[in-house]
Amino acid sequence: MSKWFWQNILVDALTAVLSTACAEPAERVLKRTLRRGQSILNNTERVTIARMLFGASCLRRRIEYRLQHVRRTTSEVADADVHIVKVLTVYKIFEECVYFPHATEPASSWLEFASVFLDDSWMECLRETKHTLIWPTDRIAFLEAFFSFPDWLARAVIEVYPSSEVLQNSLAASMNHPARPMFRTNLKKISRLDLAESLAKTGIHCEPTVLSESSLRVTGQEKPEIRNNPLYRTGLFEVQDEGSQLVSLATGAGPGMTVLDMCCGRGGKALHLADMMGRGLLVCHDVDEVTLSQAKSRIKKADLSSDLTVRFVCSTVGERSAPSSNGGRGGDVAKASLNAAKPAFLPPDFAALSCALEENLADVVLVDAPCSSLGTLRRGPNVRWEINPESLSIFPGLQQNILTHACKLVKIGGVLVYATCTFNKEECGNIREWFQTQYCSSFIPVPLASWFSGDVPQCLLESSPNVNENNFIQLAPSTHDTDAFFIAKWKRTK
Repeated sequence: MSKWFWQNILVDALTAVLSTACAEPAERVLKRTLRRGQSILNNTERVTIARMLFGASCLRRRIEYRLQHVRRTTSEVADADVHIVKVLTVYKIFEECVYFPHATEPASSWLEFASVFLDDSWMECLRETKHTLIWPTDRIAFLEAFFSFPDWLARAVIEVYPSSEVLQNSLAASMNHPARPMFRTNLKKISRLDLAESLAKTGIHCEPTVLSESSLRVTGQEKPEIRNNPLYRTGLFEVQDEGSQLVSLATGAGPGMTVLDMCCGRGGKALHLADMMGRGLLVCHDVDEVTLSQAKSRIKKADLSSDLTVRFVCSTVGERSAPSSNGGRGGDVAKASLNAAKPAFLPPDFAALSCALEENLADVVLVDAPCSSLGTLRRGPNVRWEINPESLSIFPGLQQNILTHACKLVKIGGVLVYATCTFNKEECGNIREWFQTQYCSSFIPVPLASWFSGDVPQCLLESSPNVNENNFIQLAPSTHDTDAFFIAKWKRTK
């Protein structure tokens, strides 16, 4: 077996990801690569391949910008493999300490391999760029090169904070750092503090967060193994971003209520709603049979109270079924946003919903809407390069249609909560303004101050300072260390 086995298969993997002719998703390539070396690679090599593949893939434009400014040497050879080795060498020398700050693998094993392809004079020219490289002064060009963004994403970041380059840079930087795992404590079984102490005994160290009283954030250097953890297997916690938890908390769902999760997906928020309710009626609805079946399986495995009735309604039957028309929800990357094919809007099956709701309207309707999922880009290092920007325009119309139908299912005095996991204004503030204009006669905003039993957490005041009037929250990884979520809330008056 070659002395440089893991280095060679890493070069092959990155070549497949960066191919202009038939680029493949980094996650798929990684799985194939690790299978290829299944009987040969040790754990350290597997982790190193994953980190270097994801890091170099994510930061490809930043790396290429640096390579463009390396002084050329007479000994250079134009070769595709050599170029990939250069990309990975730039990543290892300049970028890994930022992208994966806790990486412990020494650079020596990679640089020894790279020296087979790159001579000392080229390496010296590369190191010179640490002091000579000048980044673009044009704002969009700077975001593209410095943060390794495609043009459309640079423009989207500027649109979020049009008057502050500092906030633009902070948001952009947060998308280049993998998210730390977050847990939601099952408070009916264990306290957050006791869970943290129990997890520490299994080698997983956590810290409490401020937005959700049930949330823990993993600390430490490594991403922990969760699936086989005995505390997870016995239902003491779920893996859920704190922003996603705040969506459920914003509904105010409680014991005895009738709650409709209009876009249930795989059921992460439905599980949280069920824990919040304890008793009552929870209806989980979606237009995707596959994801709704996953939600059904998760909820059936949960140890829910017998006083809580959970029903499932799928509005796709026969030809109504729509492939990949749901986008992403709370922590998922939007599969629909990878292509510009416009999803057909599927009206909800009101007859089935009415039956599930026992001919009543709901106290709470949650619309965790299909969206572009830009708020979760830090979880998918290669996704920014896979998204077709033309597809972003499909979501606002879809979201308006869903809200138009969902609001009919809210009883007078009940609440409607709209949420997306994105920072795209067209899907966030613009949808909120549209709804408030369209339905001002029957729905009133619910001020942020009333969402919490105590004071509004200080970290939310920056994005929504007027808590007695504003009925929305915009979360961002740069400000709140959560995925980017937009949440708005209204109360039906007539």
